[in-house]
Amino acid sequence: MEFTLSIYFIPLFIAVFLSAFVAHHAWYHRKHPQGKAILALSLAACWWAGVNILEYGCSSLAIKEFWAALEYFGIEAIPIAWLAVILIFTDNRKWISLRNILLVSIIPALTIILMVTNSCHGLMRTHIALDTNGPFSVITKDYGPWFWVAMSYNNLLMIVSALLLIQRLGRSPKMQRGQIFLMLIVFIVPWFGNYMFIFKFGPFQRIDMTTTLLSVSGALMTFGLIRFKLMNVIPIGRNFIMEKMNDPILITDSLNRIVDFNRSCVQLFKLDNKCLTKAADDVLTPVKIFFSDINRQDNFSQKFTIGVDKEIRHYELRVNALFNDRQKFMGRVFHFRDITLQRNSEIEREKMIRDLQDALNTVDTLSGFLPICSHCKKIRDDDGYWNDLELYLSEHSNIQFTHGLCNDCLQKYYPEEYERAQLKGKNE
Repeated sequence: MEFTLSIYFIPLFIAVFLSAFVAHHAWYHRKHPQGKAILALSLAACWWAGVNILEYGCSSLAIKEFWAALEYFGIEAIPIAWLAVILIFTDNRKWISLRNILLVSIIPALTIILMVTNSCHGLMRTHIALDTNGPFSVITKDYGPWFWVAMSYNNLLMIVSALLLIQRLGRSPKMQRGQIFLMLIVFIVPWFGNYMFIFKFGPFQRIDMTTTLLSVSGALMTFGLIRFKLMNVIPIGRNFIMEKMNDPILITDSLNRIVDFNRSCVQLFKLDNKCLTKAADDVLTPVKIFFSDINRQDNFSQKFTIGVDKEIRHYELRVNALFNDRQKFMGRVFHFRDITLQRNSEIEREKMIRDLQDALNTVDTLSGFLPICSHCKKIRDDDGYWNDLELYLSEHSNIQFTHGLCNDCLQKYYPEEYERAQLKGKNE
């Protein structure tokens, strides 16, 4: 079997390398749904580009057809894997189930079978020949009826993915728009190359530019892994956030890394896009001491303060764990509620209670032993001074005095008034 190497294969080798690099990183996140989806997507792209090199390099038509048929394992897997990535990225993972995956894979599976058995029916390709006019030979063919069915179906999956991304773009904060634009470019570049090849647009009509442009998508995906941490920064809980909420809201993933926050949280903790994917306990310094308890509980609540002197603000922190439909832990929602007014009212109330308690304690001292003169009835205070009984009681309680005469004093000092009162029956 003769094999021809060409300088034109360099982009394909780059595509294989970059796809393998993305797959390598996705492998370490394979326990998470986003890791599995990106792993499947990168492996399919790596397979397509690698087998495409074998197709172009071989000189025999029969062997080229063999490798071309095997390419379809990658070609048909990419739209499904890409749709899965977008469903997870846009918080629509509820649609990802074994049943739905099998349903979506029916037409791709039929396409692969028909491609492998094409020599029996010609539903995928007809008029197959070998074109040797160039640095390497390529297959020329006409497309069969099922090819257009498969192409339309794959394009439908890609269009649905694009619409989901565009819809997400309209309601995402600025911090996520860069990720979405990157995903759109990763999707559009090879799709554009595929259309150029199928409909014979542009200067590259002998070779399929799709796999070549996969190197560009691979480079962009690699950039996304490094710059935007796409494997981690998947909006796992955007539905839990209302961007216009006054309360600060922050979301972490299962690895305790920050994946989202609203504008109020930006103002409270001075956050920016550089905080994405960083450990939450390194960024949220005022509540760092609570993280050991937060990591052990599904629901956590604690009050804390920020600032000093007149700038003190009081907050109540509530942390709730997030689980998917299968009850798998996905991350946490941090909700910070400003309770400054409520706390200030509590402080005022506590001060008032202390003042009342002090007053009661002062009144209680009057019920104890008081030094009193046995003759003039003056009271001795704590400083050793003697005070009139009325003055002492007025100063140490809320008692106000009103004067009168008892019967004994009235009879002793005012006998006439006493007798008059007796006649009127007022003295008892």
